[in-house]
Amino acid sequence: MASKILILVCSFGTTTLTARLWGAEGRGLIALYIANISVTSIFTNILTNSSACYYLARTTAKRLWMLSVVWTLLVCAGTTFFFYGSSNPDAIDTEQSLLFFATCVLTGFCSFHHSIFIVKERIDYYNLATMLQSVLIFFFLVVVLLLFHTDSYVYFYVHLLAMGCIFLMCTKMRSNLKVDLGYQWHWSDLKDNIVFGAQEEMGEFLKFLGFRLPYYFLGYFCGLASVGVFSVGVALSEAVGIISRSFGLVQYSKLLQPGQENDLEAIRLTTRYAMVSLLVSTACIGIALLLPNVIYTTIFGDDYSNLKTIILWLSPGVLALSVSRVYAHYFSATGRLKALVVGPALGALLALVLSYSLIAHLEWKGACIANTAAYLGTAAVQMVWYKVMVRKIVGGKPSASNSANNTSK
Repeated sequence: MASKILILVCSFGTTTLTARLWGAEGRGLIALYIANISVTSIFTNILTNSSACYYLARTTAKRLWMLSVVWTLLVCAGTTFFFYGSSNPDAIDTEQSLLFFATCVLTGFCSFHHSIFIVKERIDYYNLATMLQSVLIFFFLVVVLLLFHTDSYVYFYVHLLAMGCIFLMCTKMRSNLKVDLGYQWHWSDLKDNIVFGAQEEMGEFLKFLGFRLPYYFLGYFCGLASVGVFSVGVALSEAVGIISRSFGLVQYSKLLQPGQENDLEAIRLTTRYAMVSLLVSTACIGIALLLPNVIYTTIFGDDYSNLKTIILWLSPGVLALSVSRVYAHYFSATGRLKALVVGPALGALLALVLSYSLIAHLEWKGACIANTAAYLGTAAVQMVWYKVMVRKIVGGKPSASNSANNTSK
């Protein structure tokens, strides 16, 4: 949790810098760039993230590394063309597209190393690698801005430089664990990983649509400045997710090992983490809402006078997600992937319908409604799914202890 708090502080610093220096429009450009990287990561993660974790616990890194390299290069090339060349190939921004491609490739390679650290239960390595991304981006941004007066374009270079440093560090830490990547290739591994990873990342892609579609509708109907203001409000609201992600990481690492699918102790661990995550997240949201509005405008500028209201509107969904995210880690670690698709699918549908029908008329208020509906729809399905599953597991164990039954209740 300490590492996640440092990530939050540095991300807050980066958001503040970009918002103050380049205004809402510059912040909107950066928010869409980051969103495009997130889309690419969803597809590269099919072979570098959850499926890698699942199969690394059951095989060797040698069998998976080359698969992830080839897959990452192909996916990054495809998404780069989609975002920067498909609409008008003659007017492609070569410099920005190359920066985007290189950043996405390094992100995919780092993701595979993160999976190794999780499976080896080296949470300290994982925390260091993920923490440094936010730290280095903020540090390099400050250094560049002190030395040069430049525009928002510099963020693209800073992001690439940070990912390059992190990849080198991940390589060193992986060698410390004596994990040899090698160059083996097995077609059976390709099939198994894609089948597993596609189901997992389909949920992530649908979740992205549900949580970020309003950005694109807002940009289309209201302009980049509106995206900039709304994206800061979303970033501050979703920051409370560091709590559930902190608990979920430890939980996920423990549950990855085979034989945890119907274990009552795993259920008790998950339920306990979900409750603590909800309580702490509620406290964090409460603090954000108690702060006077003048603090937000002083930090970010007069363009951001609606931030506190945006946080208020988003808070019910954010709190629901703080619980369901812990449940999602359980589903992923134990191979129950349907819940990770059905919940985000409902959220994406709600976001699409509400964004299209509300944002043109209500602007950022419509975006808040769409995002909150997506949060609540995703969380509701996963909460109900988890409750039904626990009842079945505990009900099928008549000799289970009373404590297990109490946990189910």
